[in-house]
Amino acid sequence: MSSGWTRGATAISGFAYALRHAELTAQEQAEALDFIAEESLRLERLTAKLTELITASSCKAEKKPVALEHLAERLSALLPDLLGLSIQASGKAIGDADLLLSFLTNVCDNARKAHAASIQVELSPTCFRVSDDGNG
Repeated sequence: MSSGWTRGATAISGFAYALRHAELTAQEQAEALDFIAEESLRLERLTAKLTELITASSCKAEKKPVALEHLAERLSALLPDLLGLSIQASGKAIGDADLLLSFLTNVCDNARKAHAASIQVELSPTCFRVSDDGNG
């Protein structure tokens, strides 16, 4: 799950750098700040959950409806440089959004490490499917 944390931190750093050094419109600045705020909170929650898992406590995964379209948007935002990534999502699933996002980020990152040129992610209420053409 560390990959999901690293990607989040890298994305935050990238948006912060853009805010400092790039000429952005007011809307682009607001979007960057919103992303940084949302991603910071997600990483905070993920860190707490991982700490609980590491210390052998019961992990308090929040099982609630997760809009899969939103999950797909977050995945795309965390992997902007992943060429060949295709994501289809519809409906809602029950689970912990932070842990699901971390899982999907790890799977896609593993595909990249296996030199995949094409990664397809399909998210539906009953099935998450990730396929790629990598060496794994």
